[in-house]
Amino acid sequence: MSNGWAKSPSVEAEIAAWFDAKTLEEERSAAQRLNEAALSEVVCTPLGWYLRYFAWTKDLAGVTQGPLPFFWGVSKTV
Repeated sequence: MSNGWAKSPSVEAEIAAWFDAKTLEEERSAAQRLNEAALSEVVCTPLGWYLRYFAWTKDLAGVTQGPLPFFWGVSKTV
């Protein structure tokens, strides 16, 4: 581990191969090898997933969709 990030020479090599790919087939092949190397070396472990749900009444206008509630521009319709 280096500065909080996992260090894997095989993953780094496949990332470089993916960037250096000249054709779509080379890119796909490098991406497949990258996925295999990343899964065998476990460079990332997701600890969870969540979705946030928001509900608004029909008499609100100007509600902006986003990762959290934005209250500017919201007004109540009559």
